[in-house]
Amino acid sequence: SEVEVFVLMDCLRATWMSGKTRPKEFRVTQLEALCHFMEERQADIQHALCEDLHKPCFETELTEILMVRNELANALNNLSCWMKDEKVNKNLMTQLDCAFIQKDPYGVVLVIGAFNFPIQLTLLPLVGAIAAGNCVILKPSEVSSCTERLLAEALPCYLDPVSSSTASFILLKNQNEAEERSGKKQPGGQERRMG
Repeated sequence: SEVEVFVLMDCLRATWMSGKTRPKEFRVTQLEALCHFMEERQADIQHALCEDLHKPCFETELTEILMVRNELANALNNLSCWMKDEKVNKNLMTQLDCAFIQKDPYGVVLVIGAFNFPIQLTLLPLVGAIAAGNCVILKPSEVSSCTERLLAEALPCYLDPVSSSTASFILLKNQNEAEERSGKKQPGGQERRMG
């Protein structure tokens, strides 16, 4: 329900305010956990995408898995550089000051996945959000139901889930599934007329 989402958002905001997601070590640990997910669940990812979109294993490997792995490798290799303060040129007014750009995370980030590339377009933004030190609300596309189910069941086992009071990651499941199965609403929110 809507109240539950606000409670989860408050939990994530509290985690972000505590500073848990800001240290480099935490970010590296989360990115490495996502690497483990991609390696250990590769066959499951291929099966889910075959069920959802009839993608062959080669296409899944090329367009979904390798893209995320490359982004993870890039983030892990460049994280230290990205986190450093950036020096800026001084002008006459700031000559006696210490001028730099400090890179701080935004806080809580919502990532909404798309159905046509459900792994790539869901996990690539997740990599960037984690690397930046943000807490993440992840909403995979409900159209790719097998992939959504895989992410909902497996990903919390790898990333810091909402099970603790200081979670940095929440995965939203399909909120309309019960309504669609009961016959009250169709996908897209349109009312279904019975009889």
